Amino acid sequence: MYRDLALSVLSPEDPAANRAVDRVRARHPDLSEDALVERLAAQAAWRSAAVAAAASAGMALLGRVVAAADFPYQSASLYRLAASIARARRRETTLVERAAAAAGSLVFAGAAELARRGVQASSRRLLGRRAPGAAAAIAALASGAAGYAAAKGFARAWEELLEGRPLRRFGRR
Repeated sequence: MYRDLALSVLSPEDPAANRAVDRVRARHPDLSEDALVERLAAQAAWRSAAVAAAASAGMALLGRVVAAADFPYQSASLYRLAASIARARRRETTLVERAAAAAGSLVFAGAAELARRGVQASSRRLLGRRAPGAAAAIAALASGAAGYAAAKGFARAWEELLEGRPLRRFGRR
């Protein structure tokens, strides 16, 4: 996974990102650039939420193997989101920008992973023996929310970087 991420940083083209943009443009040819980017970010956020929730719920059933797949998927997905946004904006990215996108994807995926682990530990500690199903459900929902927030936050930070705006404090537009 990390090898693929490093190779995609070195390559200015990402075929998967190109396909994602082309798919959305084909379905919705009348979308503006901003609406296209918002749709791409929303799709990535929902995918990230679903994978994070499934990994969290799967950990209760199948152990750490399923949860270990979450972080690599999230970081690759966020990097692909960055490439899709750049393509939707018809903007070529530099090597430094692609490296920043890769680093940012690792940071945001790592933050979501930390949140997921924290919620899992807390829900197991509070509800584990009394209601293990409820603990797993709460952990899955919270993990999904963390995955969604990571993707939306990453998309916003990447947009601001592409537009040359300084990164603002979280919560302000």
